[in-house]
Amino acid sequence: VRMSGQEVFKHAVIKLAQTGAAALKKAGLDTAGIDWLVPHQANLRIMTMTAQKLGVPMERVVVTVQDHGNTSAASIPLALSVA
Repeated sequence: VRMSGQEVFKHAVIKLAQTGAAALKKAGLDTAGIDWLVPHQANLRIMTMTAQKLGVPMERVVVTVQDHGNTSAASIPLALSVA
């Protein structure tokens, strides 16, 4: 399996931002109505760019990847436990 890091990055940011925006819309919220953004902890750059696209300041993004790495399926429960 070969992956282009740049293409994976772009795809992840676009899809995460689209999904986040759709979830907010469905809930009748905007980013001002949420306390935290708790994304999958794959990569800090992806989380930073996604937050920028959504207009969420990094102070409201729960980040654990720098302490624990990419913990795969456990990344969101882990981030919620430290939020």
